[in-house]
Amino acid sequence: MQNESTPPITVEAAKDGSAPRRKRGRPKGSKDKKPRKKYVPLSAVHEHVTAELEKETDEGAAWAERGRYWEGPTSEPSIPPRSLRKRKVERKPLVLNGHGVRLRIHQGALIVQNGFTYYPQERQELRLFPGDRRLPSRIVLLDSDGSISIDVIKWLSKQHVPLVLLNWQGEVVSVVGEGTAYEQALREAQLIAQ
Repeated sequence: MQNESTPPITVEAAKDGSAPRRKRGRPKGSKDKKPRKKYVPLSAVHEHVTAELEKETDEGAAWAERGRYWEGPTSEPSIPPRSLRKRKVERKPLVLNGHGVRLRIHQGALIVQNGFTYYPQERQELRLFPGDRRLPSRIVLLDSDGSISIDVIKWLSKQHVPLVLLNWQGEVVSVVGEGTAYEQALREAQLIAQ
């Protein structure tokens, strides 16, 4: 009994009286014959291959000519490479304030811990290495309390970074470091000029 959903397999007879052809269903067997390949004369194959080779050589010649064009000398002289310039970095001051500011030296680097200004607050810590191009132009302590070691003063002097202490009114209390002679008149003139 056949299933109604699948169509029945039918075999049709060929019109010329040859063996019947299968439509679908059973696998190909020895009775089914493969179609014969068409006979192509050798001269036609030779002409086709010759035409393809000529086409490829024409394309190759065109590519070679274009390559010679682009490889040829240019009328403009080539630009010499730029010499490596040192990038100038503007050094900005580092301003510290709050309760518990700490400056100390650890393994040759300056450890800066900013103070607390509100609660709860995470402590900000900065590590500065000697000779670093990002060293601040000066370190300003703005009405803060904390600790500083003598090694820090030596380190700042070697790096030419002054340490400036300001009170709550912005007046200079002290300036520590090499080459930081503080001239009151000069600073007031600079502030007036701004």
